[in-house]
Amino acid sequence: MNADVLNQSSNQVASVLEAVRNEALSFADRLHTIQGGVRLQGFDPHSFFEKAVKEAYEHLQDAFLRSRMCFGRRPDINDYEIKREFFSDLDCHHKTDIADLNITAAVKRAMSSLDTLLPSEAAENEVSRQLAARFNNEFRLEHKEVVQRGGFIVLSYGATIDSLTKQYDKRNDYSYHTNEWICKQLAVLQEMVVHFNRSTGKNQPTNIVTYYDLQQHTRALSRSPKVIDVCGFKLKFGVSRYEFHLSSEFAEHVSTMISLHNH
Repeated sequence: MNADVLNQSSNQVASVLEAVRNEALSFADRLHTIQGGVRLQGFDPHSFFEKAVKEAYEHLQDAFLRSRMCFGRRPDINDYEIKREFFSDLDCHHKTDIADLNITAAVKRAMSSLDTLLPSEAAENEVSRQLAARFNNEFRLEHKEVVQRGGFIVLSYGATIDSLTKQYDKRNDYSYHTNEWICKQLAVLQEMVVHFNRSTGKNQPTNIVTYYDLQQHTRALSRSPKVIDVCGFKLKFGVSRYEFHLSSEFAEHVSTMISLHNH
C-alpha cells in the first residue's frame, strides 16, 4: 500500500467517523418525535460514538500495518501510547460538546504518530528482525550445535510420546504438545522461506502440512522414521526424536539474519 492509498484510507476512516457522530446526534435529537421513542430515551450518543472511535482506530491500525507489510508479513508494533492519545483526543465525555470534536485532526495526528513509530524505510528491517527472533526462539537455535549430515544442516528435537495410546493401543503417537510445537516451527519456517526467496531470488517451495496431516504422520511410529517434505526440506519423524534437514544455503541465510538483527 503506497502513501496515497494509506492517506485515502485514513481520510475514509475520518469521514465515516464524522458520519457516525452526526447520525448519533441527529438520532438523539429526533427521539422525542419518534413514536414509541420513550423506550429509546436511554440512547447515549457519547457512548455510541466512543465505541465507534475504538473501531475506527482498529481500521487505522490495520491500514497502517498493511502499508508496512514486507515478505508477506505485517510487523508487530507497540502503539499503546498512540491509541491512548487518539482516544483522549476524541473523549467526548470530558469535552463541552461532541459536535466540537475535530475528528480529522485526531486521525491525522494518529497516522503521523504511527509513521514516526515505524517509517516505511524501516519496516523491512523490523519485519526481518522480528522473523529472525521468532525463528531463533521456535527452533531454539541458541541451544543447538551445527550438525552437518549428507550435505544438509540437521536440527534435531526430542519428541514426547502420548502415554495413553502407548499404554492402551501399544502405539507410538506424538503427544498433543509435540505436534503443537512442530506446527509453530513449520509456520515460522514457511515465513522464513518466503523471506529467503524474496531476498535471494530463489524459488524454494513454501508448502507445509496441515495440523490434521501432521497428526497422521506422527502416529504409529516405528524404528524406521517417517519422512515428509516441508518447504522443499526433509522432516523426519522417529519414535523419540524428529529432525529438520535444511540446505546449507538456507541455513546460512537464517544464521546471517539472526546475527544482523539479534545482536
